[in-house]
Amino acid sequence: MKTHLGKTAAATHLAAKMMKNAQRPVCNSPLIVNVFERIAKERHRQNTLVAEGKLPWNCCTLSVDPNRKLRVLVEEVGEVAEAIDRLEAGDCWLNRTHLQDELVHVAAVAVAWLEALELQSKNLSGGNRKPEKRKLPPLTEEQIDTVLHGRSL
Repeated sequence: MKTHLGKTAAATHLAAKMMKNAQRPVCNSPLIVNVFERIAKERHRQNTLVAEGKLPWNCCTLSVDPNRKLRVLVEEVGEVAEAIDRLEAGDCWLNRTHLQDELVHVAAVAVAWLEALELQSKNLSGGNRKPEKRKLPPLTEEQIDTVLHGRSL
């Protein structure tokens, strides 16, 4: 997924869009922009892995069944729980950073799924048919390692 906006501009745009649609204003501090920037960067990484063929799909892929997307999201939440365990075991900066990274992964997976739902809504409201479900290949151990730990293949 290519964007014409820089990372900071994209995150600022996302924050502005969220504030526009919110009932109550969202804090427009540099902190929230930084958080959205990290999520946008992770979404870009996810899409890049799919575009390069290193992963067959991500949660933004329309043809992926919601049950499969849920399993990916729950797995990421499990990574958060594991990071909390590590943090409680020895409260060091590395573990706190790891927890932050895992929370960004959870948010990015949720955003990807929301993107897919938005695309489906637009496709359906525009008269387009629902995308056909196709059988997706299972992820290899190497692909799982790439998703979980951000390593390049």
